[in-house]
Amino acid sequence: MDIVSSIVDHDMISNIPQNVTENILARLPLQEAVRTSLLSKNWRHKWKTVPLVFDNTFENHFKAQPPAKNELLLIIFQVLLLCRCPVIKFTLSISGMESCPEIDHMLDFLTRNGIQELTLCIKKGKPHTIPQCIFSCKTLRHMHLSSCSFKLPVAFDGLNELISASFNDVCFNTNAAVENLLLKCPLLERLELTNCQNVDHLDISAPNLKFLSISLLFKSICFKDTPLLTKAVIRGWKGIYPEVKEASGIDMVEVFSCLPSIEHLQISFYFLMILAARNLPERLPAPLNSLKTLEIVSLCFGELKEVSCTLCLIRSSPFLQKLKIYVFNEQNEDSMDVVELLEVQKHSNILQHQLQEVEMKAFVGTKPQMEFVKFLLSKSPLLQRMHIHPCNTMNIAEEVRILKEITRYRRASTEAEIIFSNQNQKNA
Repeated sequence: MDIVSSIVDHDMISNIPQNVTENILARLPLQEAVRTSLLSKNWRHKWKTVPLVFDNTFENHFKAQPPAKNELLLIIFQVLLLCRCPVIKFTLSISGMESCPEIDHMLDFLTRNGIQELTLCIKKGKPHTIPQCIFSCKTLRHMHLSSCSFKLPVAFDGLNELISASFNDVCFNTNAAVENLLLKCPLLERLELTNCQNVDHLDISAPNLKFLSISLLFKSICFKDTPLLTKAVIRGWKGIYPEVKEASGIDMVEVFSCLPSIEHLQISFYFLMILAARNLPERLPAPLNSLKTLEIVSLCFGELKEVSCTLCLIRSSPFLQKLKIYVFNEQNEDSMDVVELLEVQKHSNILQHQLQEVEMKAFVGTKPQMEFVKFLLSKSPLLQRMHIHPCNTMNIAEEVRILKEITRYRRASTEAEIIFSNQNQKNA
């Protein structure tokens, strides 16, 4: 009896450490987290510290029948009203949710209650216009918007606490909206732009920016003040490559002249097209001394200017350690101009002194591709590994033939191993 009394007196649930409690609540669906308020008096308000995530998982929790839009909005409002403490994180991303005035009421409530991380994704119907209250929210640190319309107010004072911003399928009202946003967000470290509208010309001036991802059909880009930018991903959108004329190209020297801290650079064929539309230097006047990893997505070895652009970036990166090439294969790719260019490079006195790892994907072994491999092997004295992933349609006999040829190439590094497989199997 004394043992039972001791167990009853010792309320283990109420005495769980705070960090353990938060970990438990964070792993529960919101509905289950709210139900923990029934466990004990001490647990009554603990759920109010969890992120409020209203997504498809939340909607699917209603097993019998998903609630109608009005019922769902009422539930969300009830949860918000029960939160007496600041709402730190709020997500609204339900597949059937359309733009409606009630969303603005929610956002107004959140901006008056200390919201720090906001995710809003309207997946159905027309884009939702972001209300003015968001642009005056002084507590907002992370903003993720999808399928929205974004119009900066004329008297925009800035979001001084904003650290990261992500825009997916967002329509900006003017081309200058992104530039003005960056100028008024001095702490911004991370920016992502995916398939956005009215972002033809990008002037990036963000002294604290460390990560940039662009996936859209822009016409020009300029880095004006990005001393801390360490990783940049600059791509087109879903393989759409419109014709780029020389007049619409951008100066490669200007683009890379203000990236003193860039360590990881990923660019796509679309960006290469824009860079290659102008005259290309042998190497950049301001070398990319911090660049350690270079990724080229959808490089076509049949295009002389795009290959020349790639070689310029390689030459201009004296401390490059890792090179990744995602090959874009076209018919009749055996361009003799590219082959001659690469043969000239093999006889130059340029060495990639720090290059240690090369990876090529969708490799089919055309003459330009083989010459590129030969060039890298002969110019990389510290190379440790070259991993070549053959194209999925290549037969075994062709793989063997290509591998035999590559293994005969001269290697500047005695430690270099060649891996020719999709399963990381060492072949040479």
